[in-house]
Amino acid sequence: FVRQLGFWRSTIREAIGQLVSEGYLTRAQGNVTYVASDDPPHATIAVVIPNLNTEEDNHRALSVTVPLLAAVSSEARKYGARILLYVNDDSREAERDDLLDLIDKRVDGAIVFYIGGDRNKQCLEMIRDAGIPLVLIDRYVESLDTHYVITDNVACTHDAVNAIANMGIENIYYVTYVDDSSSTRDRMIGYAQAVDALGLPSNVIISADYSRDRAIETEISEYMSVRRSLESISLPAGILSVNADIHTIVYSLLEDIGTPLDQLVLGHID
Repeated sequence: FVRQLGFWRSTIREAIGQLVSEGYLTRAQGNVTYVASDDPPHATIAVVIPNLNTEEDNHRALSVTVPLLAAVSSEARKYGARILLYVNDDSREAERDDLLDLIDKRVDGAIVFYIGGDRNKQCLEMIRDAGIPLVLIDRYVESLDTHYVITDNVACTHDAVNAIANMGIENIYYVTYVDDSSSTRDRMIGYAQAVDALGLPSNVIISADYSRDRAIETEISEYMSVRRSLESISLPAGILSVNADIHTIVYSLLEDIGTPLDQLVLGHID
């Protein structure tokens, strides 16, 4: 065949190698070469989320993670991509294991609802360095150059404070907790900027982060501290909570204290 066409074997091998590199041919074991399939390979997209607990009081799962998964699945289906789902149950240690696992599995992309703060930042850097496209959801990590899709938490909290102030209320309290996530930090910045611009006093109440594993003695101590702070608020007042979980605790405490709810404007940034 080679003699009939007048080509050298090396020329044929070079041409076949070029067709393989361009995806037209595929090589297999046993020195077999065949025409590549017309079907494109399926990409695998890893999705890492904190939880999927859809109980009625789980605001984040119902309003964020479930719709997020539905949207991601719908878009992935359009492109024939597969979804590899990780659920870490709000555990930073489990999240770290998930992030390392998706690197080992060499996924084609990762969408991460990140909760790891500074603790798991190295894992995100490893994903980026492995060449895996990475998109963070809900929060970003400073100094990490990657894509993210978030709410403007500074503007949200700023607007919430202004809305309460426009009702003629000057005592506006903000209940938050110490956390290293960008969303918590940016909401605090938004509150501080808003009350400063309005010339109002800053009234910040520090609560516990009840979504983390903590010593029960610490939680009780911080719970009682929040209760004492709420007992001393000046009425009428607006009370903004950093998220829905803290808002639920604040509302329960106010009812228990007997604070007249008709003199309060309550809300949360979620």
